Amino acid sequence: MDFLRGMIIGCNSELATELEGIVSGLAPTLSLRKVCDLPGEAELESMIRVFKPSIVFLDISDFELGEFICALIRKQVRGPQIVGFAGSTTHEILLMAVRNGLRDVLESPISPATVQQCLSRAFSVLEEDSEHTRFNNQIFSFLPSKIGSGASTVALHTAYTMARSSDSPVALLDLDFDSGLVDFMLKLPANQGLSHISELGDRMDASIWSRVATKVGRNLDVLRAGSHNKPRRILTSDIEHLIAYARHSYEITCVDLPGSLNDHSLAVLDKSDGIFMVLTPDLPSVHLARRRLDQFHEMRLANRVRVVYNRAHSRSPLSKAEIEEILERDIFHVIDNDYTSLQKALLNGRPIEADTQLGRQFADMTNRILGVDPKKKKAGSLVGAGFLSALRNLLSGSAPLPEARNARIAASAATAATPRLLEAAPGACEDSAMARMAVGQPVVEKPSRPDLNPPKWMSTELVRR
Repeated sequence: MDFLRGMIIGCNSELATELEGIVSGLAPTLSLRKVCDLPGEAELESMIRVFKPSIVFLDISDFELGEFICALIRKQVRGPQIVGFAGSTTHEILLMAVRNGLRDVLESPISPATVQQCLSRAFSVLEEDSEHTRFNNQIFSFLPSKIGSGASTVALHTAYTMARSSDSPVALLDLDFDSGLVDFMLKLPANQGLSHISELGDRMDASIWSRVATKVGRNLDVLRAGSHNKPRRILTSDIEHLIAYARHSYEITCVDLPGSLNDHSLAVLDKSDGIFMVLTPDLPSVHLARRRLDQFHEMRLANRVRVVYNRAHSRSPLSKAEIEEILERDIFHVIDNDYTSLQKALLNGRPIEADTQLGRQFADMTNRILGVDPKKKKAGSLVGAGFLSALRNLLSGSAPLPEARNARIAASAATAATPRLLEAAPGACEDSAMARMAVGQPVVEKPSRPDLNPPKWMSTELVRR
């Protein structure tokens, strides 16, 4: 449960500040941000998307505004735990809370014991859902069989194609600190890169990350390698923290790796869900590809490796079938040699157009990677609709189903689940006001004794007090 963040959103600054003090005392490891002066819709949406809070305390005194912000949160964050709070509750507020799947509702005066119960339930769901989060948020690595095979080009266009088809941001990390080309291909302005922030490790946050992320197109965040003159030697643990942060923050992260299998590359490959080795039809490239496949077998990574045949043309010295025979492995995808289109894109400092032959080949490759049928694909998130994961746990108490991995769950599923939420709310949100409201019970808070053995994320000092 790394990089957990919480957010308090509300117009009642006095109540929000009181809640902030209690939450900070109970869960000091939770990175908390308070937003009282509500910005415009676009700015708030951007703030939520960048910060990606796992737990949100939302002021629902104005239940219509609360319902709107709740929808905004679920649009930008996968599986958030949302807790409502208000100075006082009404029938309409509690119904709105049930209708929108809020985990609990806190009413003033807010006690530490009640907040502790809310946090315990929220953290419990997040811990159960963490395996699903790691399963869905995927890391795809790209490396050449030999330097100059075009792995950076393939990584860039694959990431760009994924981002173009998704409602959620996709990241492209250039981890070739010696010969990174992504910033050159996109003509990015001079800026700091991953080499400058790598030393921050587990202290990474959204504001630091955004300093080196450049938006390309609608949804692609490009993080360049950075200066060759690195401020300090980059450690393997630094790379692991970067990958962990990217996995937490993006549904899909593509990583452009150097040609050599150094310690940095091995750390990334070990964390990768898919490894794409790019080769060209010349003999040295195929020879080194075979040698590299043997290395992957020794490292027990061969089952994750896919071979991409780049710059294919009719007069290639080796045919696709001959390369497959040499490698003793099927080629995952073939990309034609379209020198003219690529040079034009380089001169313009942007990826190739989607309506070109090369653009369509990258689209086909992207669909194969994600297991998406282009005939059935709908606009939206390419990776499973994780915003329903907490709702699934709330309804059935079971882990989210893996078949949602690479397919968007229709919005009607949330509507269809609402009646079941009303039935499940009392058990799932025990002692909460909204649960008792759902079954017609009186809204009376029961005093409860704090857990004498709180989880490790919780401060025991305030609990005892």
